[in-house]
Amino acid sequence: MIIYTLIARSSDGMILVESTSAGIQGNHVQITNRLLQKLTANPHLVPVGNRKTYSNNVSMLPTLNEVNRNNGDIEIKSYWNGSGTEEIYDNNEAGASMPHFFHVERGEAVLYISLSDDTSSQNHRINFGFLLDLQKEFTSKYTPNKILKANAYGMEKQFSKILANMMHHCNTNRHTQGRNSTLTKLNSEVESIKKVLGSSYDLLIRNQETLHSLVEKSDDLLFDAEVFSKSGRKIKKAMKKKNTVYKIVLIVFGMLLVYLMMVKLCGFDLSCRADDVGNDDAGGYGYNN
Repeated sequence: MIIYTLIARSSDGMILVESTSAGIQGNHVQITNRLLQKLTANPHLVPVGNRKTYSNNVSMLPTLNEVNRNNGDIEIKSYWNGSGTEEIYDNNEAGASMPHFFHVERGEAVLYISLSDDTSSQNHRINFGFLLDLQKEFTSKYTPNKILKANAYGMEKQFSKILANMMHHCNTNRHTQGRNSTLTKLNSEVESIKKVLGSSYDLLIRNQETLHSLVEKSDDLLFDAEVFSKSGRKIKKAMKKKNTVYKIVLIVFGMLLVYLMMVKLCGFDLSCRADDVGNDDAGGYGYNN
């Protein structure tokens, strides 16, 4: 049974919210506060993300414990012995040893502590499961910044009822949770495997997307190369055509230049050669006479 639970800021030990199971009375709050101060002063005892259980035995008759619990009247008197906690009841009769446990879970800037009288490891796992659920519920409602700025018992009004209900649910459904612990463990392992497979699948998808992107880039480069090749061939044809035109223009210009020179020497009718021949013939005839 979870007797008492508190949530405190780990930096200064400021209690933000607490709750005691119905019918429980005593100085368990003060003793838990001493443990809280020790954990605050020595954060290495329970690092962030870790858990620890503090326990000691108490002398008390189990039958008396059961009767008093049913009557709703358990007087717990405790003291801090420097290394652990020890619960001492007002009853002085010799009895069996009944341990109590402080379960501690340390989150980001927050300590979660519960006091229970459960002795089995199965119930301890249930209690730590309760602290994990409590941590999820608390962090879902309050941001780290709000937790750092909160005053003492700053979440008491809004969260104490939620905390009490969660404690009551854990205490009244313990057998069901115990039977489901193996299933919960298997589900946890399945979820872990699913996460690994999901990560592998995501990695595979990203690799496929990368390969697809590379193929697309390669296709784009091939298309650009083909376009460039076509453009090059077109430019080559255009240059060849332009060179042919230049050659024709040069030939025409050369022929025109020759024609103009001949026109200058012989006239437009180009008769200078015939006249020279006629003159040569006339001179010859005169010489003979």
